[in-house]
Amino acid sequence: MRTHMQKTTLVILPLAGWLFAAPVVFGDDLTAEHQERQAERQEEKAERLEHKAKHKERKAEQQEEKAERQEHQAAAQGDIRKEKKAERKEHEAELKEQNARHQEENAERLEENAERLE
Repeated sequence: MRTHMQKTTLVILPLAGWLFAAPVVFGDDLTAEHQERQAERQEEKAERLEHKAKHKERKAEQQEEKAERQEHQAAAQGDIRKEKKAERKEHEAELKEQNARHQEENAERLEENAERLE
C-alpha cells in the first residue's frame, strides 16, 4: 500500500505542477495574440473612419458648390433673401467640409497609433 501511495504521489505532483504553471507559461502568447488582434481592429476602425470622413468631405464640397450656384443665381435675379440664404448654406457647407477634414486627420492618427501597437 505504501509503494502505491508513493507512485501515486510521484505521478500527481508533477501533473499538478504542470497544471499550475501552464497558464503562466502560455499566458504571454495569448496576451500577444490579443494585443495583435486589438491593433488590427483599431487599424480597421481607423480606415473606416477615414473613408467616412473622405465621403463627408466630398459631400460637403458638393453642397458648397451648390450653394455657390444658388447664390449666383439669386444675385442674377436680384433676390437678396435667396442670396443671403445661399451664402449661409455655403458657409455651413464650408464648416462641414472643415469638420470632415478634421475627422479624416483623427482617423489617420488613430491608424498610425494602431500601427505602432503592432
